[in-house]
Amino acid sequence: MHYNFYVVRTSYLETIIIALDNLNADTDKLLTNVGLSRRHIANPNNLMLELPAWVLLENAAAELAISNLGAIIGMQFCEAFFKSTDNVKKQFPLIEDALKYFIDQENEITNGPSFWLKEDTDHIWLCRTGTPGINIGVWQMEQYVVSFLIGLLKHYLGANWQPKQIKLKLADKNLLNNAFGENNCKFEFANRYTAIAIEKRFINKVSTHTLSKIEGNSKQRIPKKPNLLISKLLEQNYFGANPNAESISDCCLINLRKLQRILHRCDSDLTTLLEQDKKNKAQQLVLETAKPIAEISAILGYNDKANFTRAFKRWFKVPPTTYRKTH
Repeated sequence: MHYNFYVVRTSYLETIIIALDNLNADTDKLLTNVGLSRRHIANPNNLMLELPAWVLLENAAAELAISNLGAIIGMQFCEAFFKSTDNVKKQFPLIEDALKYFIDQENEITNGPSFWLKEDTDHIWLCRTGTPGINIGVWQMEQYVVSFLIGLLKHYLGANWQPKQIKLKLADKNLLNNAFGENNCKFEFANRYTAIAIEKRFINKVSTHTLSKIEGNSKQRIPKKPNLLISKLLEQNYFGANPNAESISDCCLINLRKLQRILHRCDSDLTTLLEQDKKNKAQQLVLETAKPIAEISAILGYNDKANFTRAFKRWFKVPPTTYRKTH
């Protein structure tokens, strides 16, 4: 799978925007530079491409000169996670149940590699592979993930709890610079995955069976094929009103010719995807709203009503006014 097509829910972006606003950053400019805007967080259940979020964090950390920006935002996201899920601790009083819930949630809100638990003699490790292929913003995103996980664990193990060991994908240990404010913690660098050690005494009810069940859990419902993902993002207006091939490739941070080649391997192309999206939205607007046909035509980017009517007849064999009456 090409790294440009990993996606997450836009709730992640909302946390970043709030943090940047609180830091008096030029948030709108930073968003625009990576093809995003505040409209993307109108529905937190919508999808967004993961790569722009990583680039956004990298650019923001450089502009604000805050080396641990990812860690700051990760802690804020942790607090939002506990508030938004109607007090996780009340629903899941045991840490093993909370971890399973968290891992299940992550599998549902991304099509990227999931989190899992791994056991050794003394510890249960909370692990994450990370998104393959993305190189920019890696350290800021790793901070984001680790600080979130530490915050989650502290909700159960106590505010004074600190991990004794953390494995990082970070290769240059000079960049660490006390990003997580952890004392007496052993860090391993250039690891294949990110992982935080939890002493077994805290979660001794997690059996090997439970671990394998969590690790093998796969509830991902978000498609991975680029053509299906672009169709979904078009449906949610991720690329803005009436996008074209160039605006889609810009938002995906990928060369247009390369994007077309990727779609060709899926037996698809941008022209077909854009046409299908207009067809679907035209049908929805005609059937589910009382908007005049001229207004629907303008919404869908047609220069005049006649052009829209011709396109609608090509799709549904009858004019939109007739379609509305008969359906």
